[in-house]
Amino acid sequence: MKIKRFQGADVRSVLQQVREALGPDAVILSNRREHSGVEIVAATDYDEARVWQAVAHAESRAPSPVNPGAPGADTRQAPTPHPSSTSLHEVREELGRLKSLLEERLDSLSWRQWLHHHPQHRAAFQELQSLELSLEMTQRILSALPGAAQGADELRRQAMASLVRLLSIPAADPLTQGGIVALVGTTGVGKTTTLAKLAARYAMAHGPESVRLVSSDGHRIGAHEQLMTYGRLLGVGVHVAETAAELRRVLAELKDVPLVLVDSAGMGQRDRRLTDQLRRLQGASDRLRAYAVLPAPARLEVLEETVEALPVSHLAGAMISKLDEAVSLGPVLSVLSRRRLGVVYLANGQRVPEDLLRTRPADLVIRAQAFARQQRSGSMDDKWRGVRAG
Repeated sequence: MKIKRFQGADVRSVLQQVREALGPDAVILSNRREHSGVEIVAATDYDEARVWQAVAHAESRAPSPVNPGAPGADTRQAPTPHPSSTSLHEVREELGRLKSLLEERLDSLSWRQWLHHHPQHRAAFQELQSLELSLEMTQRILSALPGAAQGADELRRQAMASLVRLLSIPAADPLTQGGIVALVGTTGVGKTTTLAKLAARYAMAHGPESVRLVSSDGHRIGAHEQLMTYGRLLGVGVHVAETAAELRRVLAELKDVPLVLVDSAGMGQRDRRLTDQLRRLQGASDRLRAYAVLPAPARLEVLEETVEALPVSHLAGAMISKLDEAVSLGPVLSVLSRRRLGVVYLANGQRVPEDLLRTRPADLVIRAQAFARQQRSGSMDDKWRGVRAG
């Protein structure tokens, strides 16, 4: 079996690479979107049994830890491995990746079999996959569609309508409801800029005295200064609260302000402090509502880990950021639907307050379809450039 990794700007061009290198019988093991484009792992002469044998063989060869208290054990410090040697951690990571590839491959095979028995659903399946939705969400939608009595075009239309319904999750607009609103999320997703956009919108409608900004980010250098700068530009008061006690005090002092917007520290999605921070924010006031800021360009796995660290029961909704940097909305829509999070705003640029859009489920689906059309159009442009160059 020969496994090879292919990369390119879009799915169509990478699949062409696969066909040219491995032939028409190549098997797609996985595909994922990178910052620079698309990566596909494909194989030829695919034999699932041989792969599982390789996994078992690698696991059996992994060294077992020595019990330092066991009789006869050598207690001398082992020599430091040469940097070029493969660590056990790296081996386990590679085994994990291989397991994921096999699981994705099995999913792909089951879908091929299902579509073979339900050919009228093929157009709907292709439409959903062009949006880059998760296979789980695609399955939920297709399994709810009627049988063969419907035509392919009608089934595709019903699939899109079903997607809209799955995204129809109530979430209060913080600019309409007011109160205390905190934005939470990982590092670099645009929480502070989104917060400034919300503050600007509210100040324009109700006056700058009706809104306050609170910085609770004590981890990032310059975090307070960034919010202070926005406050000066908007004419809005800014408060700093680095500890839980300070945050409780500040929020109590601002209890009569119609809208209080709280900025929080950004951390990695696997940082346990992210969950602790959300609990600390909500412990500061029973009036506080937290919204997750999820970046549109992020991979499905990263978004899932982020929402896992931010328990949905503690969230009032979500806002999608960095729309201007995205090439697909499928991953973020899949996570929102699965976790039952309603979207209230889209942030699609750095301008304050212009690049903030109120959205509805139907708007999200229309935008997702537009991204898919752009991807297909880009693929055709690349193809024609290649023809002209030749």
